[in-house]
Amino acid sequence: FMEDPPADFFRLAPGREVRLRYAYFIRCEEVVKDPQTGEVVELRCSYDPATRGGNAPDGRKVKGTIHWVSATEALPVEIRLYDRLFTLPDPEAEEGKDLTEFLNPESKVILERAWVEPSVADDLAGTRYQFERQGYFMTDEVDSRPGALVFNRIVTLRDTWGRRMEKAGRREGPGEKNVSAETPKPRRDRRNTAKEARERAREAHPELAARYVRYQGEFGLSEEDADLLTGSLELSDFFEAALGAASPGIGPGKAAEGGDRVSASSNPSALANWIVNDLLRELKDRPLSALPVTPEHMAALVALREEGVISQPVAKEIFAEMVAKGVDPRAQVREKGLEKIGDVSVLKPLVDKVLTSHPVKVQEYRDGKTGLMGFFMGQIMRETQGKADPKVVQELIRQGLGE
Repeated sequence: FMEDPPADFFRLAPGREVRLRYAYFIRCEEVVKDPQTGEVVELRCSYDPATRGGNAPDGRKVKGTIHWVSATEALPVEIRLYDRLFTLPDPEAEEGKDLTEFLNPESKVILERAWVEPSVADDLAGTRYQFERQGYFMTDEVDSRPGALVFNRIVTLRDTWGRRMEKAGRREGPGEKNVSAETPKPRRDRRNTAKEARERAREAHPELAARYVRYQGEFGLSEEDADLLTGSLELSDFFEAALGAASPGIGPGKAAEGGDRVSASSNPSALANWIVNDLLRELKDRPLSALPVTPEHMAALVALREEGVISQPVAKEIFAEMVAKGVDPRAQVREKGLEKIGDVSVLKPLVDKVLTSHPVKVQEYRDGKTGLMGFFMGQIMRETQGKADPKVVQELIRQGLGE
C-alpha cells in the first residue's frame, strides 16, 4: 500500500483496485490514521463477490496482485533476512581502505514478528520454500521449534520496484548514494515479452482463451498459473490430457495391476503446480515434445503423491527419472518399493536407534534446543531413503524424547 503513489505504482492505494491472490478484487475506500502520530493503521476496502478466483464478469482488469495471509489464522514467526556481507563486489580492491568500512549493516536483518500460512506448522526443520514475491527461505534447523518458527532467507528475488525507488531517490541502499530524482520507465524484459506471446496465443486460439477463464473459475487456479498453462496449445493440451488420465492405485490394500482408479482431475491445483513449477523448469526453451514425460505419467505421479503413497522427496526423485528416461512412476514405485513407510513397528526401532546413538543431542534437546528435531528427522529420512512418513516419525521421536 502507498497513500500517495506515483503513476506506475500498481499495488493498493486510495481509490485503487487490486486483486487479492486466489480471492477477489478489492478497492481501498478509506484510510484510517492514528490521530496522534498520523500513521496509517487500517485500510477499509470493499470487495467484488463476482471476481472470485481473479475473474471479472465485465472484463475489467487490474494491474496489481497482492499476496496476503489471514489475520485470524496466520502464524507469527521470526524471519531472518540475510544479504551480502559487503556493500561492494570486491572490497579488497579498494586500496588503503579497511574491509570493515564496506560491511553491509543490513547483511542480517531480523523481523521478530512476521506472519506465515498455518500449513507450514508441522513441516520438518530445514524444509525449503519460496515465499511468494519475498524470496527463498528455509526453517532454521537449530532455533526453529513448534510454536516459535524461525525462517532464514537463503536466496533473494529481484526487487524491481525497490531498485526503481532507490534510483528515484526514495530509498538508499547501504553504502550507496542516490543520484537521480526521476523514476525510470519500467524496463521491457524477457518476462514481459513471454507474457505478451501467451496473450497473443489466446487471441489466436479461442479454445485457449476459454480454458484460461475455466482454469480460474472451475479449478480455482491463480491467474498466473492459468496464464502459463494456456500460453500454448501444446502445454494446455498436455494439462487437459493429464486431467483426464486415470491410473491404477498403488499402495496399502491396492493391487498394482488393478484396483481403485485415481485421476488427476480430483486435484487440478496439484497437477498445475507440478507442471508450472517442475515441468516448465525442465524445458529450458525446448518444446514439450522434446521431453519423454507423458500426460498419463504426470497424472500418475500427482495421484501417487496426493494419495500419500509416496513422500515428496521420493516424488521429486521419480520426476527426475521421468524427465531423463521417461519412466512410468507406478512401475518405479512397484519395482523399487518406494511406498511411504508409515508402519510404527518398522519405524520405531529406527527412531530408538537414532536416539540411542546421539545421547548428547538428546540431552541438548531436552535442555531446550528443540530445533534438533530436524536433525533427528533427517537421520530417519536418510535411513529410509526419504520414504518414512514425516508425521509418524515426528510423533515417535517426541515419544522417545519423553514428550
